[in-house]
Amino acid sequence: ILSYGLLPCLALPALRKYIQSVSWKKIFIFFWPLLPVVLLFFATSLGISKIRLLDTAFYIPLGILAALSLKILHKKFLKIHFNLILPIMFLIFSFTTSLYYLKLVNKTYQEMPVYTNIFIPQDSIEALTFISKSIPKDSIIFSDEHIGNLIPIYGPVISYFGHVNMTANFADKQNNVWRFYSLRMTDSEAREFLKKGNINFVYFGPEERGISQKDLPYSFLKPVFKNNSVIIYSPE
Repeated sequence: ILSYGLLPCLALPALRKYIQSVSWKKIFIFFWPLLPVVLLFFATSLGISKIRLLDTAFYIPLGILAALSLKILHKKFLKIHFNLILPIMFLIFSFTTSLYYLKLVNKTYQEMPVYTNIFIPQDSIEALTFISKSIPKDSIIFSDEHIGNLIPIYGPVISYFGHVNMTANFADKQNNVWRFYSLRMTDSEAREFLKKGNINFVYFGPEERGISQKDLPYSFLKPVFKNNSVIIYSPE
């Protein structure tokens, strides 16, 4: 709740007023910010990301209610013209937010100059094209998170590990990915892990190589695709 800043507090006067309203428009505005909370109980069955419901779904309805609250407060207490309040507050909050975001993006760029989700290297595109044309439908492909987000876009296949919002048992799978690519598994453990997970292919690109720092030594992996920086293996 605290991460929403002033919005919940500013929304309270309008919420208090509209809960007593008989207007369908005002009733709708009152229940809109409550809808994400209700949907949380059905998120899994509906295939909706729980994190997105909590971290983004509230902003628009709370913003509308905050603006309406300012209008209510203006009529009762404030002497300054209402048309000046919203632009000033918008400029203040958007400017500080933009500065923070710019700093965050700059830090990310310096630490991760090539971010696969934004810029896809040509070698990765070739590998994704191979997946779309040559790998059977509904195959499960094992990879790190970033390329795992992109793989299902290029073909009717399944990523073992992807974005936190769309990956069940994310923490466990993240640990499995790290153990596999960091070579913490023995040859037999890795084979058994892929077999139990019904994993059909293993993707080994720049990000996966960054975990292992060397080629995968597992003897049961057979290359089915290879270019300058990406290898796709099939477990024998």
